[in-house]
Amino acid sequence: MKKASLCLGYCFAGILLLVASGRKPKNEDLLVVYIEGDVFLPDIRPAAWNLGEGLDCEIASRTSMPPDTRGDLLLCGAKTQLAWSQTWLRADIKAQIYDAATKRRVKFQSRGHGGGRSAPPTWLCRKTRDEIDCD
Repeated sequence: MKKASLCLGYCFAGILLLVASGRKPKNEDLLVVYIEGDVFLPDIRPAAWNLGEGLDCEIASRTSMPPDTRGDLLLCGAKTQLAWSQTWLRADIKAQIYDAATKRRVKFQSRGHGGGRSAPPTWLCRKTRDEIDCD
C-alpha cells in the first residue's frame, strides 16, 4: 500500500510540474534585449529593432543559464540567445547583455512554441510603439 501511495504522489507531482511548465507567461515589464556585435570579444551592444519587425525570443529563466539578481530577460534574436548561452564562460558577456537590455512591457499571447527537455519555448515577438507583443 505504501508503494502505491508513493507512486501516486510522484505521478501527481509530475502532472503538476507538466501543467505549470505549459502555462502562458504573465504579461509584465521585462528586460528585453536584442544585440549585435561580437559575442566572443565580447563587443556587445543593442541592435536596432524596427517597429513591427518579428524576432524569435526566449525567456532567460527558462534556459539552462538562469538570470541573476538584476532580473529575468526576454532574449531576442539568434545572436542574443547565443551570447546568453556563453555567459557561463565569462561574466563580462552577461554584464554586456544586461547593459544592452531595456525594460519594456511584454504581452504574451501563447505559452510559446517548441521547447522541451533540451530547449526552452520560443515566441515570435514584434515590437510595437507601446510594448513587445509575443505569440
